[in-house]
Amino acid sequence: MNKTRTPSLVAIFALMILLFLPGYQKQLKTDHYPAPLEKPAVAFYCNFAASGLYDQGKNSSEALQEILLCVDAICRDRQPSETAAVSAQKTASAIISDRIMSGDLKVHDLFFYLGSSENFALIMRGEFSTGKISELIGKDRVSKNKTGLITFVKSPVSTNSRLYLEVRDDLLFICPENNAGNLLANIDNKKNVLGEELAAFNKMVRNRPALASEISFTALQKNIGFSLLPAWLEPMQHMRLIAADRLSKLQMFVPDKEAREALKKTMTEQKSVIKNLTGAPAELNLEVKGNSIFIEAPPELNLEAPVSRRMAAFALHFFAGSNTDSKVLRAASND
Repeated sequence: MNKTRTPSLVAIFALMILLFLPGYQKQLKTDHYPAPLEKPAVAFYCNFAASGLYDQGKNSSEALQEILLCVDAICRDRQPSETAAVSAQKTASAIISDRIMSGDLKVHDLFFYLGSSENFALIMRGEFSTGKISELIGKDRVSKNKTGLITFVKSPVSTNSRLYLEVRDDLLFICPENNAGNLLANIDNKKNVLGEELAAFNKMVRNRPALASEISFTALQKNIGFSLLPAWLEPMQHMRLIAADRLSKLQMFVPDKEAREALKKTMTEQKSVIKNLTGAPAELNLEVKGNSIFIEAPPELNLEAPVSRRMAAFALHFFAGSNTDSKVLRAASND
């Protein structure tokens, strides 16, 4: 992929990580979901189990093949050579067979909350082998508590701070070291502190769709202080999206009329790109309602499995592209 297209396509992919759900009355499930960060600007959920990868038989095989094909396509766009792309694809296959399907790192779903570069939480739920993960990190670099194992990771955004990593049999948790105590207490006490600012996310995620997210770019701009979007998307203040069984919808809130019309024109031109990113077998509908632009799949078009598989591939390619499934973990240190 050439450099001039990368920011736009990344932004479009980001669009597929967000929702608006007016009048959605599907009965809510009552089970708790973790939301330990107060007033985040970003709330994101991905259900990897919706891909069918963990099912038995044909469905699992189809999911595996599609995920690997998606990893290959992503790596070919991002890797500088054919050799690197092929190597990344082989590594992705090994990660799935040796780490994920074996049960060492079997992630069912993922939650991510971001307030600022120093205030975030990443939570994975699933099946985790603390013994195997301890070996990957290095037994001399981990310690144990009552619930699992803990270690510290160098922060990618600050040389003076560390990230806290805790792995339990059913949970993997990462956040800045200074916030770990409060956030873990909220998780253990099943205290959801998301707040009303992201009420749509709270409503969506309880039904465990393939994807649900809500982002306030206005809040992010204020908290982080630099441009997060390419120029053609900067007028957008808020985004929301859901990808679920028989309901897949995206909202972009753009209060300025001229900017809204310009963005509508751009998104209309990019509908085929979005279609390919989601794996949709048919065209998506685009319309303006009030101050928002909506992109929606027809009700009979179930994007749950295709979206989940593409999100799994997108996450997996970061590890595969490094040519080692443990490089990130090896950065862990108690120093």
